[in-house]
Amino acid sequence: MEKLPLLVGVHDLPRLSSEERTLIMRLPSLMGRDVIYRFRLVCDKSRDEIYLER
Repeated sequence: MEKLPLLVGVHDLPRLSSEERTLIMRLPSLMGRDVIYRFRLVCDKSRDEIYLER
């Protein structure tokens, strides 16, 4: 089993222009399909970890 760390960023949406918000919101859908088909999102509360599993 391969585990990949999941890095999460938080954007300050009120400070972004509408074009910047649109570009940021589009990114997950572009990456999402590939990730959904290749990995499984695991939330392990006992270890306080969230990761992608192949």
